[in-house]
Amino acid sequence: MTSTRLCLAAAATLLIAPGAALHAQPAPSGPPAVRGFPPALLGDELAREAALRAVPNADTLRAQLIALSAVPHEAGTERSHHVAEMILARFRAFGLDASIEQFEALMPRPTSRSLELVAPEHYV
Repeated sequence: MTSTRLCLAAAATLLIAPGAALHAQPAPSGPPAVRGFPPALLGDELAREAALRAVPNADTLRAQLIALSAVPHEAGTERSHHVAEMILARFRAFGLDASIEQFEALMPRPTSRSLELVAPEHYV
């Protein structure tokens, strides 16, 4: 067999059964190795990662989005303060030491509004 045919046969073998070479070695026992964590602390890290993956529940996020966007809450209004209180309660439920700070800010709100049609006829 020439070297070209030998190379093609080896490549075909790897393409047909790519997992055969991997399964020839015995599988390591225990949890998988994670770089950066000593084996003694790996179980705790895997448990924390699993708990964090379970947090973004789509139903909970949908309910929160509906509650926060149900009524307009322009900055500085009573509804805006209510939304801030809802978020503060949520943060505290997570065990965070959170608080609301108030600041004076200039809000560019119009003092009067009008609409005027100038053509083809004038109308206010």
